[in-house]
Amino acid sequence: MEIVNYIRTHALNHRQFKNLIAELDQGLPGDLPLHCTVRWLSKGKVLPRFFELLDAVKLFMEQKDKDYPELSDPKWIMDLAFLVDMLCRLDRLNLDLQGKLKMLPDLVQSVFAFVNKLKLFKTHLQKGELAYFPSLLKASAQATGATGKSRQPVMQHWLKPCRKTLRPGSMIYM
Repeated sequence: MEIVNYIRTHALNHRQFKNLIAELDQGLPGDLPLHCTVRWLSKGKVLPRFFELLDAVKLFMEQKDKDYPELSDPKWIMDLAFLVDMLCRLDRLNLDLQGKLKMLPDLVQSVFAFVNKLKLFKTHLQKGELAYFPSLLKASAQATGATGKSRQPVMQHWLKPCRKTLRPGSMIYM
């Protein structure tokens, strides 16, 4: 979020970044949304756009002589992609839980459905299948192409929190 705020809160940087995107002309979205630190859900809007514009952001930060080595680290990019995909799922759950005429059984069903999706995602991650993670699939393809090796070991550290959260007896297991 520091990088996004650096680009968006300085008018000159923001204007230069928009010009850079226009020059690249690769069908990229036009701009980064401003991140609001008050609401964690704003990350669900900012991170997907940041991920789409990652190459442009990297180029812009290099032009500004700002050193962010994580922008070139394949492991960090894969973590970012996983976070983007999961925040999109959480945003959808959040929208499902909103509304005046929602009944408790509907809300409970939405939460149980989300928990079951998490279990499904865990199973697919264990197998190395990324069909439910479009951003991670894209990042994995780029990382595998760049390094020539599989990213399967990297995915294992995402499963540890799932094991703790989805074990019998935990609150979310139900």
